[in-house]
Amino acid sequence: FLENLALCSLDVRAGDALQPENSIMVVEKATRVFLPLAGLFDFSGERQRLQSALEDLRKRINQVESRLQNDQFLSKAPTSVVEKERTRLSGWREEETNLLHRLEELG
Repeated sequence: FLENLALCSLDVRAGDALQPENSIMVVEKATRVFLPLAGLFDFSGERQRLQSALEDLRKRINQVESRLQNDQFLSKAPTSVVEKERTRLSGWREEETNLLHRLEELG
């Protein structure tokens, strides 16, 4: 039934099967489903896109970190501006972690 619905073939494996190369894994309760993406997804292009995004993000992180380590900035800037920069930095660090995770998943 699922093969006809998804227009694909199923490859049932033991519970300890390793994730096939060029696939993504979806986990639902105790079931792991591997979706092969070879030929459907440009892994190299996506790696390059994510790497470029990571480099740009790290530049922004470095700029804000430098600003927040500058005593003159901290003494002259309003508290709201300093907090805004800290919030931005926190969000960008989280985004950096997500990008690194996605790059790791792509191998």
